[in-house]
Amino acid sequence: MRPADLFDREAQWSDLERFAASTTPGVHLGILYGRRRMGKSFLLRRLAAQTGGLYHMAFEEEPSPALRRYR
Repeated sequence: MRPADLFDREAQWSDLERFAASTTPGVHLGILYGRRRMGKSFLLRRLAAQTGGLYHMAFEEEPSPALRRYR
């Protein structure tokens, strides 16, 4: 299930894959953190694509433009 365009990152991918495949009932929250420009969004976009999930990047902005995007 590992994407072909993912170089290295075996440990990080394994952790994300295990989190996404959890069958434990209930709501789960995963926190991915690290320094800027290190590929966190890249990993999450690939995970969403592989698992049929949804990736949405939040922007810090005024409420009106944000609400207009969802109508």
